[in-house]
Amino acid sequence: MAAVILSNTRIMPTSYNKTIMSNLSLHRIANGADTNQATVIQKDYKFGHTAVNDWVIYEGAGPGPVFARGQGSHILAGNSISTIMITFEDPRYKGSSLAVMGNILDNGQWAIVGGTGLFKYATGFIDLVPVQQSSPKNISNITIEVCNPNY
Repeated sequence: MAAVILSNTRIMPTSYNKTIMSNLSLHRIANGADTNQATVIQKDYKFGHTAVNDWVIYEGAGPGPVFARGQGSHILAGNSISTIMITFEDPRYKGSSLAVMGNILDNGQWAIVGGTGLFKYATGFIDLVPVQQSSPKNISNITIEVCNPNY
């Protein structure tokens, strides 16, 4: 029987960081001067309709200094499925990001499936609650709850 030697093994963490970011607002603007999402495959909001986004996240109601951006895409495939990188611009988290997936539902949750920088190996969720739902501008209050291991 062959011996297996593992190098570069990591010991599993025994503690985790929990960060809650509340009082945030996500601004999605489909057209006009401040457009931050665009349709790339037009299917009249039916199967295959695809859009890309560079949504703005403010601390508070906004507008003001940009806290983070939600950059990614969403595809209508039964539900509107989103894959998003939350890239932080706020000095407290600058250089860090969160990988997020979920249904683009205006009232629901997205899953945090990874991260970088301060949030490497992150898991968690983002709660979305609609505040303004009027075309072309949709605003949701969001709370980000993220856990990541201490190494």
